[in-house]
Amino acid sequence: MTLSTTLVIATRNPGKLTEIQSLLSGYPVKLLSLDAFGPIPEIP
Repeated sequence: MTLSTTLVIATRNPGKLTEIQSLLSGYPVKLLSLDAFGPIPEIP
């Protein structure tokens, strides 16, 4: 059995998400950005 983990990356920057996916490519990790959750207000 293979376990996987979902990580939420607190960014809207698609380049940053791609960079992190590249770093974690050897691991069973699913990455989601803030865009996967609909409208989220900016944090001041």
